Amino acid sequence: MRFFLLLLIALSFVHAQHRVYLRQSNTIPLYSQQTDYWCGAATTQMLLRGYPNGKEHAFDQTHVWDTIQKYKVETGWASDPEGMKGALNNLADSHVGGFWQIFWWKKGYNPGPNLMYWIARGMTELKFPAHATVYGHGHALVVTGLTTSKNPVNVPSGPINLINIEVHNPWPPNKGEKVYMTGSHWYSRYFYPPNSPSNSKWSECMLATVHIAKNSNAFKEELPITQGPVLVAPKLQKQGEVISTAVAKLKMHEVLKGKIRESDQQILGGLTMLQPILVNKNHQGYYLIPFGNVRTNESSAAIILNAYTGDFEAMSVFGKPFFYLNEREYRVKNINIEAVFSPSKECRSPFTPLWKSVSSFDEAVYYDYEGNIVTLEKLTREN
Repeated sequence: MRFFLLLLIALSFVHAQHRVYLRQSNTIPLYSQQTDYWCGAATTQMLLRGYPNGKEHAFDQTHVWDTIQKYKVETGWASDPEGMKGALNNLADSHVGGFWQIFWWKKGYNPGPNLMYWIARGMTELKFPAHATVYGHGHALVVTGLTTSKNPVNVPSGPINLINIEVHNPWPPNKGEKVYMTGSHWYSRYFYPPNSPSNSKWSECMLATVHIAKNSNAFKEELPITQGPVLVAPKLQKQGEVISTAVAKLKMHEVLKGKIRESDQQILGGLTMLQPILVNKNHQGYYLIPFGNVRTNESSAAIILNAYTGDFEAMSVFGKPFFYLNEREYRVKNINIEAVFSPSKECRSPFTPLWKSVSSFDEAVYYDYEGNIVTLEKLTREN
């Protein structure tokens, strides 16, 4: 009897979860950015193709970029929120009962979880994907799905648990990636406020562009919200004793048996687990475990596990396979090298970290995920 009650409670919890994964009913292709600074254009391009009920608006990325520039008001941004909103509302000849609106929340209360509530609510009501600006103001991507503990439309006050989220990231250029992750991974590694103010209208704000109903009174752009409902997630363990590579592989096998979706298991079914990569070994560490062709060493997908607990954090499927830098080749040449993730102009995904090498003169040299030498430049705004 006790077992039956526990099972009933567990099943009730599963059915109580709220899911909205638009890729199941919307055509949301993965478009990679065609230049280092066209993430806003690629994101807008995907949003225009992501209309429900087959109402698509196909435009090439150059045309979308040119349209964004017509509406842009911030000269220091490659694609500012006003430019993206203007392009979306101008290029979409059918709005399916709504319009595109900028959502912005002031730094100081709980802007990320608060903004995520409105993203989740907008996606639930009209079944459109949403734009989110991540890494402070550093990068634009598309939110295509999420799982929450409750339906945000029916729960006007929080907190609500953000369990999982799915995005289309236009980075890397000419490749892109589809990422499924925990809410904890999203808040820790992507969605957080700007570190420092800038001379912008949105200097201390977090930003999103959401499709909302024409009669919606839920949000007034001229009054940025500083409190209200929130979507929350447990914090990641960010430091401690790093598990060994052998333990990480064992944890990976556990994840493959039941911690990822059936559709993702099918993708990985034809791939081989390659050598795990430890990223950020001293703080906010994680194991990046590529999957691909063991003979060519090409990677088509990857999974991230927490470096201290071995817990699943995220899975990415790449738009095109590529070769991760081979650490062993550098170590054979007595070059000390380590993988690091620090959002920058050259690094806009935890799945494509940089490699750092320090010379005998204490000069750091950085390589991108494929081994090309780069000059590290921190992201300050979307570009």
